[in-house]
Amino acid sequence: MRYFKLILTFLALFTGLLANNFRQNSNVILITLDGVRWQEFFDGDDPFLNDDVADAYLGESFPIFWNNHAKNSTIYGNLKSKSPMTVNGIPVSLPGYKSIFLGHNHNCRNNSCDRVLTETFPERIARELHLDKYQVAGFASWGKIELALEHDPGNIFVNTNITDVDDETDDPIIDSLNALQKSDPPKGWGGARRDIYTWAHGMHYLQKHRPRFLYIGLDDSDEYGHKNQYESYLASLHQYDKWIDELISQLKTMGEYGKNTTIIITTDHGRGKKKRWTGHADFSWNRHLLTGKHIWCTVLGNQVNPLGIVKKIKGKSHQSIRPTVELLFGLTPSQPEKALLEAFNSFK
Repeated sequence: MRYFKLILTFLALFTGLLANNFRQNSNVILITLDGVRWQEFFDGDDPFLNDDVADAYLGESFPIFWNNHAKNSTIYGNLKSKSPMTVNGIPVSLPGYKSIFLGHNHNCRNNSCDRVLTETFPERIARELHLDKYQVAGFASWGKIELALEHDPGNIFVNTNITDVDDETDDPIIDSLNALQKSDPPKGWGGARRDIYTWAHGMHYLQKHRPRFLYIGLDDSDEYGHKNQYESYLASLHQYDKWIDELISQLKTMGEYGKNTTIIITTDHGRGKKKRWTGHADFSWNRHLLTGKHIWCTVLGNQVNPLGIVKKIKGKSHQSIRPTVELLFGLTPSQPEKALLEAFNSFK
């Protein structure tokens, strides 16, 4: 036990030194794609489900990413490469988002949980780096994500569902998007707006405010999954692929800001297999939520060590994201052993 404690102490000191290697102008953009299975992310459409799917959506689900950006990324969660990445707890949305932003265990087990009770990593970034609320921002299609983003509302800039975006400026683009999203509410989606408006708001905010941390949470994929609309689900993934490419291209036009920005993309939970793909898992008392626990994550940017699909890397989960982002901002992470250490050149 004594040696184990010594190892942990050394690791904490080591990662503290690594954190200091990062410049204070580092930026992070975190994107979550709700309910996107690792199978479609890595392997494309599912032959068991692709009957009557248009040819445009067959094959790779993220063709632009795999053809143009995977070589510049470090990618976790491919079970075929013996590199699983998992949820912490059960594969349900709000518990998953809480694990991401808290970076530690919690008591939330369903989507009816209350707001997080302790400081999230976006809140910590704002507090410790003395940033105003507009420099740490989150946009999400699903309204309940706001319960995972901050424990004290108002510490950071948060906008979800079809609520108006208001950055306290006179902005006709924001006004137009606010009007459009209200005129086009998705029916039967229960507390979510269409991703096209979430993405448009997030990209406009990126160009206007150049935030140090920006979160964009997209939801169409999960909604179509629950409705058993596989073609629409795949269409959402192809749209996400185009938007990710758009983001990367945009950052290349933003000078030092773009060069210093790291992108992290992940999902909140997996899904079931075959006919049970519409749910988050094969819900069974005998096989407790086995399939939906598997997730994936990709990291890319100039500071990233581009390993492609990592092999034989285990122990990664939602709780790996917080310490990774904290290191990128020069903050000493509370759980350094969980970070995506191999993804960054400065961690060598």
